Amino acid sequence: MRLNSPATAIHPDGRGGLAVQTPDGTLRAEHVVLALPPALAVEYIDFGNTFPAGLLRLARATSVWMGAVAKVVAPYPFACWRERGLDGAAFSRT
Repeated sequence: MRLNSPATAIHPDGRGGLAVQTPDGTLRAEHVVLALPPALAVEYIDFGNTFPAGLLRLARATSVWMGAVAKVVAPYPFACWRERGLDGAAFSRT
């Protein structure tokens, strides 16, 4: 899904998916991919109360170093990290 206008809110839709509210209306999806630094995402998009406070602090503290950013999606056969209570997200400055 690609948005042509900025999202003002992303939140659970009550049906197991997400609702993305934009100036042009509401979009519903199972997943939303954001292609912007975490600090900008939490500053400009209202996620409601969906994230733990620690994750929000980490996102806000992560500097926006746009020059050398690489984003990667790595598919795995199953979500092995969930057995350890992790969510599968990672940030690195190296």
